[in-house]
Amino acid sequence: MKFIFELLTSPLSLPIAWYLEYLIIWIVSRVAYKVAFSMVGDLYDDGIISGRNAGHILHWIIRLIFFVVCWAVIYGLIVAVKWIIANYILVLCILGGILVLATIITLTIIIAKARA
Repeated sequence: MKFIFELLTSPLSLPIAWYLEYLIIWIVSRVAYKVAFSMVGDLYDDGIISGRNAGHILHWIIRLIFFVVCWAVIYGLIVAVKWIIANYILVLCILGGILVLATIITLTIIIAKARA
């Protein structure tokens, strides 16, 4: 099962320096292992599953799902941060516009309540 897991997760790379990518992937792999181990242990304790094969298969399925979800979230965050850094002027303009709009709306509500 480890071979299949590595085959499915090997094309998942992150858009950052290789050494940071390896570190992050290693951390995510360790966390995925611990989460899967804990969840399968809980399933054994609750009597939901029994037998070595059921636990083995569920462990790898849970581990793969958790790994892919974590990888997708981290990938999205990295891409978003890179985009924000590359377009910081646009981001500042948008945030400034939102701040001005929120201020206008707040002042309008305050003035409307004061007159009512």
